[in-house]
Amino acid sequence: MNTAFLVIFVGLQIADIWTTLTALKQGGRELNPFLAKLFKRFDPLSVMVPVKLAGVWALWYANLWGLTALMCMAYMWVIFHNLDQIFGKK
Repeated sequence: MNTAFLVIFVGLQIADIWTTLTALKQGGRELNPFLAKLFKRFDPLSVMVPVKLAGVWALWYANLWGLTALMCMAYMWVIFHNLDQIFGKK
């Protein structure tokens, strides 16, 4: 079961990267204070890719489907927030 949630999680990570980059280009902001500081110093894509890979690896290693499902729900909220920044301003 964890494999199915991991596949969903990977898809959500890709969607988060796309929506975050799009929102930032349109003047949106990163809500995670740690990432926001890194985005000021480094290219956001070069920050997000290793962070996302580490997150996927950690969930794979933990192999706890409940935790992976919870993280999927959390990232759905993150993506909806990004989409609101992208489309809600129009």
